[in-house]
Amino acid sequence: MHGTYVPDSDSLTLTRVHALFIHIPLATITRDAYTYSA
Repeated sequence: MHGTYVPDSDSLTLTRVHALFIHIPLATITRDAYTYSA
């Protein structure tokens, strides 16, 4: 029973970490684009 909960929490954590790694570079690129175009 316990084994069914662990993968769910692990995948949720990985998804959050993955989203952070995608979101932060995108935010940086967007900010840089605004800086260069200003």
